[in-house]
Amino acid sequence: RARVRDKALNYKLLAGDRARERFANRQAIEYYSRALQISQHLSGHQAERWQAAVGLGDVQQHVGQYEEAVACYQAALQEWEGAALEDRAWAMLRLGQVWDKRGELEQAEHWLQQGLAQLDQADETLPGLRAQFYSELGWLGLRRGDLNVAQEKLEQGLALVGDTQHYGVLSSILNRLGAVYYNRSDWDRAVESVERALELRGRLGDLVGYARSLNNLGILKQASADWDGALADYERAVEMHERIGEVEGLALACTNLGVLYTDRGEWVKAEENLELMETVYAELLNLNDIQILVSGLRRKCDVARRVIEATRGDVTIEVRRSNLEKAIEDLEKTLKAEDET
Repeated sequence: RARVRDKALNYKLLAGDRARERFANRQAIEYYSRALQISQHLSGHQAERWQAAVGLGDVQQHVGQYEEAVACYQAALQEWEGAALEDRAWAMLRLGQVWDKRGELEQAEHWLQQGLAQLDQADETLPGLRAQFYSELGWLGLRRGDLNVAQEKLEQGLALVGDTQHYGVLSSILNRLGAVYYNRSDWDRAVESVERALELRGRLGDLVGYARSLNNLGILKQASADWDGALADYERAVEMHERIGEVEGLALACTNLGVLYTDRGEWVKAEENLELMETVYAELLNLNDIQILVSGLRRKCDVARRVIEATRGDVTIEVRRSNLEKAIEDLEKTLKAEDET
């Protein structure tokens, strides 16, 4: 019977990994959860339990179940203290990321520093993983509004992987450096960094990162009055985030798209997209973790809702005016046709 359970455990882990890779999020959660249940009836198998717990945490973080993700990562660290330093550092990196998404920046920094301390004890240098920690610390600096710290940490990471094939972390650093340059009003370097990140993520097939870079590129284009370019990028970002089920990115892209349509004065499309924004916002409010979503996202959604309320009357009036003009035009065509006959 133990052999049957052993095979079932390996099957569930493999199925969970495959489901996660193709963004079948619900299936991945079910497979990893079942793997953890099976492992409770087997002695040993710490590596398999670790794989299931971290995999489950990754999927839960992806879909916005932040509290559950934290529990998975912490359980993995507590239950298997003998895990390799690299693996423990990776779990701490994930904890830093999810605490950041919960808006708890002090907790995020704590786990990131803990992870770096693990790497300091490792025999290998692991430049790719270390650069990811610097990328996250740079992002925390940006979130706090400290551009000097943000740029310093991101450039530390860039120095480690700039001339390597660690394209995943390199693209993340470049994307975030683009945000730093944007906040410094250095438009050319901002666009250059984000476009390079977009190219790398496209080459890697990183759909989540690619969609996020599209959204950032749209922000840069909108700021430089390239509204058509921004519109194309936002629309693609929304479509990709919807397809892969990435909640936070979808909310950000929908918010940006709705505000852009309003700014363009395209009232009919604005009305349609603002309805979509309200739907996404309502879905976010129904999440168990909504109270701990990223504070910046919450503020931006709230601002967008105020835009909705402030422009709702203008939008409705304009839509009705357009409909009236079209009705008059159709009536004139009909009368003209009757006169001719």
